[in-house]
Amino acid sequence: MAAPPGEYFSVGSQVSCRTCQEQRLQGEVVAFDYQSKMLALKCPSSSGKPNHADILLINLQFVSEIEIINDRTETPPPLASLNVSKLASKARTEKEEKLSQAYAISAGVSLEGQQLFQTIHKTIKDCKWQEKNIVVMEEVVIAPPYQVENCKGKEGSALSHVRKITDVLDAPPLTSRNHVLPGVGRDWAQFPVGREKPAVPEACVPVPPSPFPARPRCSLRSEIEVEPGCRLSFPKMAAGPGRRRRLLQLLMQFGSVLLTRCPFWGCFCQLMLYAERADARRKPDIPVPYLYFDMGAAVLCASFMSFGVKRRWFALGAALQLAVSTYAAYIGGYVHYGDWLKVRMYSRIIAIIGGFLVLASGAGELYRQKPRSRSLQSTGQVFLGIYLICVAYSLQHSKEDRLAYLNHIPGGELTLQLLFILYGILALAFLSGYYVALAAQILAVLLPLIILLIDGNIIYWHNTRRVEFWNQMKLIGENVGIFGAAVILATDG
Repeated sequence: MAAPPGEYFSVGSQVSCRTCQEQRLQGEVVAFDYQSKMLALKCPSSSGKPNHADILLINLQFVSEIEIINDRTETPPPLASLNVSKLASKARTEKEEKLSQAYAISAGVSLEGQQLFQTIHKTIKDCKWQEKNIVVMEEVVIAPPYQVENCKGKEGSALSHVRKITDVLDAPPLTSRNHVLPGVGRDWAQFPVGREKPAVPEACVPVPPSPFPARPRCSLRSEIEVEPGCRLSFPKMAAGPGRRRRLLQLLMQFGSVLLTRCPFWGCFCQLMLYAERADARRKPDIPVPYLYFDMGAAVLCASFMSFGVKRRWFALGAALQLAVSTYAAYIGGYVHYGDWLKVRMYSRIIAIIGGFLVLASGAGELYRQKPRSRSLQSTGQVFLGIYLICVAYSLQHSKEDRLAYLNHIPGGELTLQLLFILYGILALAFLSGYYVALAAQILAVLLPLIILLIDGNIIYWHNTRRVEFWNQMKLIGENVGIFGAAVILATDG
């Protein structure tokens, strides 16, 4: 599966990642798989050896922050040709060997038998398990306890070779469980297998290491040595933070969907609104020839934002298009709105423009290829703060908005004043840039209630306040888009 433009890492780029366990990883991009979200980084060797390197395989689902330090723009060298059939055959052989070892362990084969099987398999590949017996080249059978006398088969070079290997492995070591050298004792309670406790300190005898590697302890990084000088490291991630991170990513994507689809709903509502006005021989806000260009630009920007193609550029274009169309409608003078309705309409348009600027800054991206533009995000936050100031102003000076709140929220005037204070505090947070994420979280909780209880009261706005039906539906859609922008800032602010 090919990665969409802007959703991949260039080979050779310098990338810095922070995992959900606050572990900082930095290195050069070696490979990136978009479908599995796996990123391979080349880092300096942890052993300090020259001409060595560590290869880190990172699952981006468990990465809380990623930053491109140095983006490589030149074309990477062509990939070397691979013999896929040979690699598949090698992988199949390795899998069969591992399954054979796993079968031996599950069948209860002793360590001596497993060691003998591995030793024979190094020189004779035609070696397999049959129950607890080792079968070599379909000619030699070695039964437990895997001594020389247990090797049965047709006399020949194969049987003699297997007996030699078995005889070498059966040679008694310097120490064993049954044969302890003088002056050497074993404390099995405190010293595990492979460690000796000298009964007399002066008579310490070195013990050869076990052919079986010790089981590694769990750590934050598991390492596998693929070849000399190259190790694969897998950072282990905790399940809890990973699930929380995935939930935040889903919420962030949900907010992006709501915000990027807002222009589609706006264009649809405008078409329905202007169709109703045409029946009454009333003009639209923008003259017809320019209206088509305006809607075409809105749909174009929304489409590219929805598909994630150059999202930053088209989010900036959507903000510019919305600003130009609003200004053209304002100076056109074809339709006259009440002052309270102008505040409701234009404040929400300002907030939507702010949401597009936040999106253009790089917020809401799962894998950010370029650094986030703090200036664009700050400007978008200021626009959202202006919207909140207008809402707070309407709660004090707009009779229509006050009645809408007083008739549909419990608590009456007290609740209204508390909402006024809350909107003011949230506006200060967005304007100042402090506690933006917390303010966005509060706004994301508050807006759905406002949309359902206040904006959703179509009977009040349409029948009592004479707001055109599709104009009110457009205002509801804009509030949904503002909610999407708040969700983006709440999860990625």
